[in-house]
Amino acid sequence: MLLETLIGMSIFAVAATAIVVSLNKTAILSQTVAEEQRITDLSQNLLKQVLHSFSEGTDFTRDEVQTIDDTTQVHILVTPHQAVDKDGLEIKELYKVTIIIQSEENGSLQEQSFSTIHHPSLFTAR
Repeated sequence: MLLETLIGMSIFAVAATAIVVSLNKTAILSQTVAEEQRITDLSQNLLKQVLHSFSEGTDFTRDEVQTIDDTTQVHILVTPHQAVDKDGLEIKELYKVTIIIQSEENGSLQEQSFSTIHHPSLFTAR
């Protein structure tokens, strides 16, 4: 009887340990996904802000760093981009927009970058 109880308790301890470990890993994964979603949302908002900030006759080129919070910095870089169309003609007013987000998480620096090619006249009212 005592031996059966010990075996039963051993099986229960192993199962309980496995459940606790899996719950811990799930919580860590959930936190990582939430942080990545925050960074993705931030980058999308910044891209929209930069792309819609162009006004006729102004220099669209930018190179600036913004501090979002204590752990997050954003580097916005807008540079002229050279490209040609199918006829070999240069496309004017084409820019490469790059957003680099640096965030500190659990003592380590994470860096993600997002970029797109932009033609300002696509967003101007006609």
